[in-house]
Amino acid sequence: MRNLISLIAWHDSGWNGRVCRNPKENKYCESFGYVIRKRKYEFCVNNPDANLGNSRERACSEAIVFCKGKVQEHNIRFPAIFYVDRKNRNEHEIKMIKKEIEEQLRMINGKYAILYVRENPLSENRVIVGCVKIKEIIDGSKDYIRKKQSPNRVGRGIVFDVENDVIFALPYQELLEYCKNKNKEIEEILKEFNLIFEVGDFERYFKGMSNFISDEVAVQILKKGLEIVEEFNKFREENQDFDKYLTDENIAFRPHVMKKFDEFAENIKKVIAELEGSKYKYPGLPGVLYFLGMEDAYSRYIELWKNEGEKGEEKLYNALIESLENRKENLEFGITKKVIDKFIAQKEEFREFLKNYAVYYELSAFKLEKIKEQYEKEFINLDNIIKNPYILVEDLKENDSFERIIFEELDSWERRRLGDKFNPYSPYRVRALLVEILKRHLSSGNTTISTKDLKDFFEKMDKDIVKITFDEFLRIIEEYKDIISEKVEIVKKEVKNNENKEIIELFTLKEIREYEEIIENTINYLLKSKAPNIDLNPLEIREKLRIKNENKKPAGVDNEEYEKALDMQTEAVVNLLKNRVGILTGPAGTGKTTVIKTIMELMKEVLGLNKIYILTPTGKSAMVVNEKLNNLATAKTIHRYIAEEFKDYFEGDNYFILRLDKITGNDKKEIDALIIDESSMVDIETMGRLLGTIKLDNLKYLIFVGDINQLPPVGAGKPFYDIYNYLEKVNPQSICKLEIVLRADSKKIVELSKLFLDIDKEERIKILNEMFKNKETLGDNEIYRIKENIGGIEKEIITIEVVKDGNIKKSLENAIETILKENNTEDFFDFAVFNDKLQILVPTKTKGEFGSYMINLFIKQESKFIPDKYKNKMLENWFFGDGKVADKVIQIRNNYKKWVYDTERRKWVKEHGVFNGMMGFAYTFKKWNKYQKKYENKTIIRFYYPKIEAYTDEKEMEHAYAITIHKSQGSGFENVILIIPKGLNKFVSKEMLYTAITRAKKRLYVIVEEELKNFLETNISDLARRKTNLLENFNISYLVPYIENRQIITINGEKVRSWQECVLANLFHEVGIEYIYELLSEYLKIGVLPDFKLNIKNRTILWEHYGMLENEKYRKRQKEEKEPIYKQNGFEIIKLSEINENTKLGDKVLIISTSEDLKNNSQVLEKLKTLQQIS
Repeated sequence: MRNLISLIAWHDSGWNGRVCRNPKENKYCESFGYVIRKRKYEFCVNNPDANLGNSRERACSEAIVFCKGKVQEHNIRFPAIFYVDRKNRNEHEIKMIKKEIEEQLRMINGKYAILYVRENPLSENRVIVGCVKIKEIIDGSKDYIRKKQSPNRVGRGIVFDVENDVIFALPYQELLEYCKNKNKEIEEILKEFNLIFEVGDFERYFKGMSNFISDEVAVQILKKGLEIVEEFNKFREENQDFDKYLTDENIAFRPHVMKKFDEFAENIKKVIAELEGSKYKYPGLPGVLYFLGMEDAYSRYIELWKNEGEKGEEKLYNALIESLENRKENLEFGITKKVIDKFIAQKEEFREFLKNYAVYYELSAFKLEKIKEQYEKEFINLDNIIKNPYILVEDLKENDSFERIIFEELDSWERRRLGDKFNPYSPYRVRALLVEILKRHLSSGNTTISTKDLKDFFEKMDKDIVKITFDEFLRIIEEYKDIISEKVEIVKKEVKNNENKEIIELFTLKEIREYEEIIENTINYLLKSKAPNIDLNPLEIREKLRIKNENKKPAGVDNEEYEKALDMQTEAVVNLLKNRVGILTGPAGTGKTTVIKTIMELMKEVLGLNKIYILTPTGKSAMVVNEKLNNLATAKTIHRYIAEEFKDYFEGDNYFILRLDKITGNDKKEIDALIIDESSMVDIETMGRLLGTIKLDNLKYLIFVGDINQLPPVGAGKPFYDIYNYLEKVNPQSICKLEIVLRADSKKIVELSKLFLDIDKEERIKILNEMFKNKETLGDNEIYRIKENIGGIEKEIITIEVVKDGNIKKSLENAIETILKENNTEDFFDFAVFNDKLQILVPTKTKGEFGSYMINLFIKQESKFIPDKYKNKMLENWFFGDGKVADKVIQIRNNYKKWVYDTERRKWVKEHGVFNGMMGFAYTFKKWNKYQKKYENKTIIRFYYPKIEAYTDEKEMEHAYAITIHKSQGSGFENVILIIPKGLNKFVSKEMLYTAITRAKKRLYVIVEEELKNFLETNISDLARRKTNLLENFNISYLVPYIENRQIITINGEKVRSWQECVLANLFHEVGIEYIYELLSEYLKIGVLPDFKLNIKNRTILWEHYGMLENEKYRKRQKEEKEPIYKQNGFEIIKLSEINENTKLGDKVLIISTSEDLKNNSQVLEKLKTLQQIS
């Protein structure tokens, strides 16, 4: 039966019936449309921690969720709000969907509500904060929820007894207060204790304000909740002073709730037992009846269950089956001619599904409509579903309004339907479980996984659900390969482990594999055929490039570098025209666009090619390309190309799916040349769909353009990276690298970015030395400046400020002022917003105090750049703008149906669409409402590119003074301020920092919280961690610890320089020793870059491995240069071979290992265990 998920806004003292203690600082509530911002800043800010009681002055409804005693006249605790998507629906359909929601709300009396928060200070993701038993549902449409209901909205008030109905509540606000008062870093606590209840695999259900979930899903969520509560109990045992923050009346926020914390685990177990033991046989019956037109289906079902229990349910089911089979009304049970006629109107297969399957499945009428829709669109085959219902797990498509059915749900329904006939060893069941695991890995970016990954995930699943062992799971997969292979491709890969050869199996979803095959077939087809015959004169091409570079050497670039850059560009033009498929890669400022322009001109002038398409993943990158192409071609986004060119095959209304299976050879696009810019951002599905639309016979050239070192796509896979690696092996001349930066302002920026690439130690130290050359102190803060002489003027190109006084906001304002002053202006909005010349980048959206969400609200509400007369308007309006100030905005999801106003053509364009990544600024104006006969404020967004305007939609847009590094991909900005907060070392990857730095074209200002190492030190690689097998590029090094290779990746995913270092890293991992490879902070302290730093019981242990002692120069350098430096800095030097249980360790230790030590790994393991014991 139904349970509720409900979203509540973050309240900084636990929703305890009081105003937030710091309402001005708690900005996490302000993204909610129903939070009355004006009231917050008039009432809450002026009355911090005030007792609300029954006051209606509060800005949000959440403040009283866990308030002690009665609240409101109805005792309503929080609202349940549902929105109905009006797209492609008539008024009758909307009315019926709203009516069903209202009917379903009747079913949740006595059931359970899971409460979660969206924006929060703990995580980038949504976080579950508690669960309560619902006592009553109140019609809140008149006063508590909203005086005037929206036509696409259903709202109710949820009542529960705060003394008796709290199943669990997680003390996150209390934890933050504890850390603050005890000067503890919450990130350090979270490394040791798994306390954050992120929605994770259940994310699909946590959409909108409220949602219904089945008992089965509720059980899975509660089991995870039990783990979190038990983890909190462990934390309490080790930190007994934390309990004061739960129960002490003087300091606790909600002691009336938290005094029962010891009961929460048992509460959860009881609810799980209750939900698992529910006796409902036909929970899908009301959904089926409502789908067939019985408007009181849910009420009737509830009434029968209350009065007669299982017998009443059985009577209703039998009455329905009898009426449908005999086509005869049964008015006693509400089965009218209308119900029977609608059943008859369905296709035979769907009738069978409704009658014999859907009644057992906990599906609403809305979900049944979606299943029918997908059946009619031929996404699913109902004949197959009748034979194998698990296809609903495998084939149903998901969209914003419809979450797919997960394995755990369908499996429990099938157990109910089949009873004693249920077979846990069914190959179709096992296949669906395998598909489920692969789909969840897909959401993490992995397109292919190994048996090891499969096992890791399998063993985390609930054994009561899985019902079989992992060995049985693999045996069934092997035994029924023909059935499994219909949905999953399994390939065997040979792995060499030293002298031994091992065979591993790799698993990929068939659908994903089909996209991979399109890409592979395209690449291999073009590799096997010759490019058009073109007479290329390198000298003429070189001169052409020189002209495009304006016949002059850029300032700050010496002659030798300039000539070498021209050589590289010339070679790139020649090689890309000699090969039908190629890659052009290099950082910003190296001339990629110049090369592409030259190639396109030659394609047109010499080869007569006219059908040249240049496509990009984002609107911003399309704008940049168009500005530089001079009408050679019109760049557009890949999504726009697909939506326009293949609209007859594109399911854009609801699913955003290109029906490649329907596009025959004649329907494919005839293109002469396809250039894909910012290719690193394109995921596997988008790349596969795009290439699947093209006639290969006509395609003369396919060129991928991008930077191989950037972040992988937000979606699954890393096709650009995989294609690069493949071409490097089979056709290296088709890869063209541009390495010399010709834009003087960018040169130092690109050099700094190399710190996050795999460069040799000497080059790394050279970059660091230049950074340290201009070090200053400003109060407690450190400032490092990197300058460049441009045209005889020394310009500061990079500033790195290490903020040790804790005032990041002040440093941000100073950084902005510095850049404005350098550009001879004081007008922040003219410079950064209207002209888009300054962009703030951060690693996260909400995690920590300085995610993009909080920085954006600081800029628009508190910063010195807001004129006094606009402060109230910026506070009270989520998006606001006029000719003087404006909110900078970014579109965060594709909306293919959006109407826009084309400012160049001065006309409205129907269903033009706006797309993820497009940026612009708000403009607010008065518009006459002819129905209410008054003027009202309306706000549009004026996008930078294309030059269009569209009305705001808070669900699809975010502020963009600051954006995350991920969102900045594909864009370049003249001036970038990068903020690196502390505590994100395990989150920030090398590719993320490289991408952030290279977004800056002319000026980079980095603000680092607390220590420089928070910026410089990261061993995480997003590319290395992402598992794919496109073009057989699966990285097996994480499976086999000791593979000898030039660039070896350890089990943890970092690259090391030798196989011996890899051995050591993996041995550290095996015994559970945390380590960091080549820790830059130690270089900063002592001038030596150690191989490893070990973290054992807070003792500083550095590690040097001597791998080439047979080399005299190497041996002399270690003994005479490095070791003395360690000794001067107070390090005791101990040889690994000498460690035993009697060894005494000082506070600072350097351990030296040699190649001789690694001849016996078992002995090294014993030494490491001894080291752990004596530390």
